[in-house]
Amino acid sequence: MANLITDLVGTPVDLSLITSDILVQILVVVVVGFLVVRILTFFLWYLAERQPYHRILIKTLIPFVKIIVSIAALYGIAIVISSPYANINELLAFILLFGVILAFGIKDLFSNIVGSTVIILEKPFQIGDMVTFGEHYGEVTDINLRSTRLVTPEQSVVSIPNLMIFNEPVTSSNSGHLVMMVITDLYIDSRCDEEKALRIARDVAVTSKYAVVSKKYPCTVRLDDFPFYRRVRIRVYVNDISYEFEMKTEITRRAWAEFRTQKIYPPKPQVVVSAG
Repeated sequence: MANLITDLVGTPVDLSLITSDILVQILVVVVVGFLVVRILTFFLWYLAERQPYHRILIKTLIPFVKIIVSIAALYGIAIVISSPYANINELLAFILLFGVILAFGIKDLFSNIVGSTVIILEKPFQIGDMVTFGEHYGEVTDINLRSTRLVTPEQSVVSIPNLMIFNEPVTSSNSGHLVMMVITDLYIDSRCDEEKALRIARDVAVTSKYAVVSKKYPCTVRLDDFPFYRRVRIRVYVNDISYEFEMKTEITRRAWAEFRTQKIYPPKPQVVVSAG
């Protein structure tokens, strides 16, 4: 490979100029960059958790900080590496050699970096959003150069390579806002009084301590008919995405408590007898 670069620029690449001192300097730049990213990320996360109304806005700064520090670190590494090559042809030869090594060695990493840049600039989602990424659903807790991290409702951490942004559909439930629509489904027997069920479902939803109801954030209740049961679907907005599952639990618990007093029951198991 070095011979190929020599043929292109007419100057041999002397890798012996990369001494142990230069490797130590590169390591120092990497460590300092890593520490700066960790400290700034911790500070922004700490600040965001204490500013609930600006939490998501503050968290969106974290990916930008990581990108800027990473670029600065790469620039520092480039300066350290290029310092032994005083001749412009030698420097050009080394840059070409380094570029070819990167092209073959970290192709997927480069694709992930491009993906992270697209995520940061186009903002299909951002830190703090509740997203569906392929088959995974959860809160975005981190966007770094290589991957995006989600925390699922089961508290599992899922790392998704950023290059998947080009191939997988992504849905953001709140698009950078604290308020988010939450859907709760209740299934009742088809012989029960659906009018009572709809009225109870709406009353429970609008009186939830986690709900926000206004002209901008309406509460809707819909009845869907199926062969052996009916579905009561409640759409109401939670005042903070961190309370999504608490609100669903509260609505479900209170609705079924009232359903039982009104003799509204869940669907009964159906036995299907095949002919012959």
